[in-house]
Amino acid sequence: MNHRYDKTHPDIRPYSMMTRTGYMEYNPMKNRGKLPEIYARVIGQYIGDTVFLQDINENQIQEAVLKKNNSEIYLTHGWSRLRDFYNINAGAWITLLLISPFVFFIRVRYITGIEITYPHKTPPYKLMLEKPFLEATSNGPIPYFVLPKVFSHSLEKTLTIPDVQTGTLTLYWRGLCQNALPNEETQLRLIDWLGNTWNHCDLKFVNSPYISCKISGQWGDVCKVHNLAKDVIVKFGVTEASNNRTIYFKLAPFIGVRTTLHAPSTSSNRKKFYQSQHYSML
Repeated sequence: MNHRYDKTHPDIRPYSMMTRTGYMEYNPMKNRGKLPEIYARVIGQYIGDTVFLQDINENQIQEAVLKKNNSEIYLTHGWSRLRDFYNINAGAWITLLLISPFVFFIRVRYITGIEITYPHKTPPYKLMLEKPFLEATSNGPIPYFVLPKVFSHSLEKTLTIPDVQTGTLTLYWRGLCQNALPNEETQLRLIDWLGNTWNHCDLKFVNSPYISCKISGQWGDVCKVHNLAKDVIVKFGVTEASNNRTIYFKLAPFIGVRTTLHAPSTSSNRKKFYQSQHYSML
């Protein structure tokens, strides 16, 4: 977030952030929270079935998302965890900033306006939803997963329609497949950036029209869980030099910027141009 923010021109930083910022109340007596309708209409198309709420100390709480229509969106399972985690008794106000389709950066203030004290731990807390999105007690075990930082081989793949609709991912043989994967048909394990694991992904090879790898099995489940679609970029990585049966992956969402130059309609020897920028999640 800070990297993208710093890259924008100082004059337009407040405007570039506003469409991604929302404000909502936290009522500790309710087990779900409703996003403001105008905010939901802006960001609702970009978020999936789950999101993470991340505070300034990088603690994360996973939330299930319920969409009733374009302007009625609720955070459900996981919402009541905020009460005990941040010690909210009477209520609070939450500021949300959409960082990506999967993460909201949050600031929490008590109803008195005083900002809460965020828990600090190394590594940070990460409260995950139990599958299938059943809410666990807030004082229960907290699974924590760290995606490896260094990979022996990596690959970026822009998904095609067959990749997401047939349940089979196609990768070119040369590169990651040739150098890092087994050279025989076997089962692979896929692990996403949250630590979710799919153990039954079948690796096969085809020779037509070119040598390529086909990963099927639970790849179809990966597509459903993360709402993968055509043109989504997925980054794959492995940690061993060769013969890897575990593949890590993450999505690569980014913010698109369209710049337009405006000139006065009156003619003169020198014209002053004005620049405007439109931001969108891609």
